[in-house]
Amino acid sequence: MPQTLRAPIAGRAAPQGVKVVIPAKKLAHADRIPQSDLRFARDLIRKRKAALSIRRSTVDDLPTILHLIDEAKGWLESKDTDQWSTDWLDKDGRSRSDRVECSLKEEKTWLACFNFRGSPEIPVATVTIERTVNTDIWTQPEKIAERAVYLSRLVTARNFSGLQIGNALIDWACDHAAREYAAEWIRIDVWTHNRALHRYYRQRGFASCGLCPDKNYPSRARFQRPASMRTKDKPLLIERSSTLRQPIKSRVGIHGYRLTSVYC
Repeated sequence: MPQTLRAPIAGRAAPQGVKVVIPAKKLAHADRIPQSDLRFARDLIRKRKAALSIRRSTVDDLPTILHLIDEAKGWLESKDTDQWSTDWLDKDGRSRSDRVECSLKEEKTWLACFNFRGSPEIPVATVTIERTVNTDIWTQPEKIAERAVYLSRLVTARNFSGLQIGNALIDWACDHAAREYAAEWIRIDVWTHNRALHRYYRQRGFASCGLCPDKNYPSRARFQRPASMRTKDKPLLIERSSTLRQPIKSRVGIHGYRLTSVYC
């Protein structure tokens, strides 16, 4: 049975294995959030006085996900990288927006948000998790045989950069991979010429697996990390379930959150 606990107290780490189920809220449009609200949210996250929630995205979230990607694309233009400089087509002829929409329809994309006392959600970060290996990228038979999940489009909103939200998202992906799929590894293919991003993943425990053989593929740099690894410096990220397949006995915690099991 899932463990039922009170909501985590602000500024205090939640026990291992706890998940909070939070009622759905209206999502704030990314372009219309007052700067004062963004500063307020950023300050609470920085001081570890508020947790973020993460939920599975729906097709209704397409504009929000595309906004986060476009915002990151604009920021990357100021860096020494050509990442996302062109909207390349995959082997099936799909554009980036087509691929994002497909991932949403297949329920593979997740959205991390800031929630506070009934106000609209503020989108903070996103990641897509794929169970099926792309054998055009991960070509080694021994890698294909291993239990792994594959991350893509891991993006943090620029207003929330520098708060270690990426660490929290990667750790949550490790929990999700191990819990849902008994995965041993989380893997990601990274833009070939974005050396700073390569360093980012190495600093978070990812090891290089070399380049994929396809020289025309823009994200040839392959990295993996054990699903059992965790980092220390990160905000609390609480998984939210929008639908429950079975009734769960729980107590009402802070702000009316229902607590099932906790992952942090």
